[in-house]
Amino acid sequence: MPPAGKHHRGQGACTECVRRKRKCDEKRPACSLCRQHNRVCQPRIFKQWKGLSGRRSKSPNNNLQGLIKLEDFATTSVLSFSPKSESNLTDLVNPQLSPSLSSATSYTPVFVPDVVLEASSGSHEYGSWPSYDPVTEPIFGVEAQKQPIGIVEDLENDQDYQQESPTSQVTTFEQAHSDKFFPEFRTSLVANPPPLPNDILDSHRNKFLWSYFVAHGIKMFLCWDPHKVDIDGAPPEPFTKVFGSMAFQSKPLRLAAMGLSAFLQGTKTQTPALRVVSSNLGRLASQALCSEHRVLPTNTHSLLQIIATAILLFLSDPQWSTSMLQLARSTAAYMLGQETRNNVIEDEYFEVVMALLRWCDICAHFSLLQSVEMSDDYIHRSIEFQEREQQASISRTFKSWIINPLYTFSTRWINPMLRLGRLTRLRQTAKKLGFSTPDEYLEKQIDELEEELLLARNEDLKACSSLWNDLPDLLLLNEAMHSATVLLFYTRLRDLPWSTPFVRRHVDIICDQTEQISPESQSSNNILFPLYVAGCEAVDVGKREQIANRLSRLPATGYWFNQETKLVSSLRHVWAIRDNSPGTTWIDWSHQGSKAHIPKVN
Repeated sequence: MPPAGKHHRGQGACTECVRRKRKCDEKRPACSLCRQHNRVCQPRIFKQWKGLSGRRSKSPNNNLQGLIKLEDFATTSVLSFSPKSESNLTDLVNPQLSPSLSSATSYTPVFVPDVVLEASSGSHEYGSWPSYDPVTEPIFGVEAQKQPIGIVEDLENDQDYQQESPTSQVTTFEQAHSDKFFPEFRTSLVANPPPLPNDILDSHRNKFLWSYFVAHGIKMFLCWDPHKVDIDGAPPEPFTKVFGSMAFQSKPLRLAAMGLSAFLQGTKTQTPALRVVSSNLGRLASQALCSEHRVLPTNTHSLLQIIATAILLFLSDPQWSTSMLQLARSTAAYMLGQETRNNVIEDEYFEVVMALLRWCDICAHFSLLQSVEMSDDYIHRSIEFQEREQQASISRTFKSWIINPLYTFSTRWINPMLRLGRLTRLRQTAKKLGFSTPDEYLEKQIDELEEELLLARNEDLKACSSLWNDLPDLLLLNEAMHSATVLLFYTRLRDLPWSTPFVRRHVDIICDQTEQISPESQSSNNILFPLYVAGCEAVDVGKREQIANRLSRLPATGYWFNQETKLVSSLRHVWAIRDNSPGTTWIDWSHQGSKAHIPKVN
């Protein structure tokens, strides 16, 4: 029996069972479920018990840490802003909301990355970015309607991630993996590089990750070939310039960028150690975000950095870092609120970051996993595309095009797709709550959206009848995106069966258009969205195999490269469900998809 006055705690369920919400038999050295699925069974490490003490309520802090919750890197952190008529930051804290915790990865961290968290050198006003150009120097490559969410948790005493391994382990990792995963950068790194921030210089591994991000990682967002654009003043690679410059300036974004590089390499090479590095760097990025922004930023520069950091963290772990997308959305809503809207600089930095945010929001709403919470209506409306954005830098450059290359489809479709995703989720929520009769307001919104989609298509057709300069692959992708949007609307909101000629026709269009896009084309980076939508509605065996075959040839620069088997397996799971109940509508069969088979499509 333990001595009096001492508090002890059993190990309880293992880390894997807690993360997957399974009942653990707590056997050692490995529980039955971990042995069955050949997973690493790691006991949880709890904080030491402390003596009993009373609790006193604390007044909320008027700094950014009072608005952020750093979790076990399952959700990393949440920073949510909504515009408020009061400027007092203390009033913005709402400690009542707290998302559930879960473990980030199935691997226990081997070591904490040797990244020195130092203050970012220099300060820049918004709209003033570093003169460094990562393209030419690739070495480094309103009144509130909703109370904002403030979620707080300190990780300083979290022992799970403070167990540093000996330095020899770090050296061993670098020696063992640097040449294997980043051989093309070793020679370039020794040739008089420009001065880099300390968190990159302190480690060969971080140099490689940063170089990979600038030279390769950012290219997964680029869906057109800049060298084929015959427009004066067209940006060569806006994603590289924007994220490279912003990350060079912002420590949290830099750490998130290196974490994304480790995630991409770990996924493509199926290397657990790199996934651990990604998890640790993401955690450090969250901590740095708290440390760097101690007060609520008000300028475009700082807010865009927060949004960009959250997006990269979300992409690094889309299943568990779902709250990062909430952070990005609510920060953007704050930035675009009535009180701050006039101060927003809608330059290429704004365009690129907002384009990625809107794309992530669209994909998250249409995901069968539904792991990301819906934003409220105010935030949703705030992040919609505004007509004045047509006069921003990149949009103005491509004004002679039908398609906005940042989105790979016409700007007329941006807001309808955002609304379509939200209405789909609202309809699913009504179904789960057991509403038997359609909501009149929801049905009215669906009718309005249908008219909006038809008008957008008519405007596109009118534009196509005149002279256009769009790249052929982008035009093919635009047609595929149009058919995917039509399928999403009529199957998810109108309950159109997948066996109807209308649905089959649009599945055929998507297959035909994407088949004409070469796997080597930059536009192939975004064919997954329409292909996966078509796959969920494909009835004919021939079309299914055509989709599966095209998914097996995704570009090496894309987000889903080397995960083709996972994608095809998830579609076969969908086909099995639908074949067993061929007359079932989407609203009825979609909830049957399990997390083991359905990936998040980004």
